[in-house]
Amino acid sequence: MGMSLINVKNSVVGARDLREVSLKAAEKGDYPLAERLYMTEGRQVLGASSELEDKIYPERVVERRIRALETKLEEYPGNREILVVLARLYEEIGNSEEGREYLEQARVLDPNDPIFQP
Repeated sequence: MGMSLINVKNSVVGARDLREVSLKAAEKGDYPLAERLYMTEGRQVLGASSELEDKIYPERVVERRIRALETKLEEYPGNREILVVLARLYEEIGNSEEGREYLEQARVLDPNDPIFQP
C-alpha cells in the first residue's frame, strides 16, 4: 500500500463514524482511502451520501451543473451567458472540444464581447 498507517491515521483524526472518516479522508486528499470507505459504507447503509460522493468524486458536481445548464439552455436557447459557462465547465472536466463548441456558439451570438477579443 502506498500510504503509511500514520498518514491514514492523521487524515481521519476526530472522525466519529465511518461516514466521517470517509469525509475527512476526502478533505485531506486521500481519495483512495475515501473511496474504499465510501464503498464499504455503501454496503452497510442503504443509499449514499451526496455530500460524501461530491468530495470523493468532485467532477460529479460539475457534471450536475452541466446537466442543469443544458436544461436551462433548452428553455433559453441562444443565451450567451449559459453558453459561456457551459464552455468553461466542459473545459474544467477536460472536454475541450465540447467547450470550444459552446464558446463558438456564444461568439457567433456576440462577437464583440471582450472575452472574444485578442
